[in-house]
Amino acid sequence: MPAGSSAPKRSRAISPSGRAHYETVLADIDDQHASLKTHVGSLEVARAALDQVIDRITATYGDPNDGSSEQGGSSEVGQVIDEKPA
Repeated sequence: MPAGSSAPKRSRAISPSGRAHYETVLADIDDQHASLKTHVGSLEVARAALDQVIDRITATYGDPNDGSSEQGGSSEVGQVIDEKPA
């Protein structure tokens, strides 16, 4: 585009079919944005539900990172390998 050309000239250069395509693309973007906002809202609801479940579990069994072993299981983590003397 030559120097000094303005945006209105470029806007007029869009054909009617190009303008229709442009409007269709913008409408699709708006629809996708609305869908994304709905999806994010659903994720926030799921997160809140999971937070409630975790709160109930920690209220019953305690925080898993507090070091207690109230559940009766072994406090060892991972596999223990006893080496045999050579």
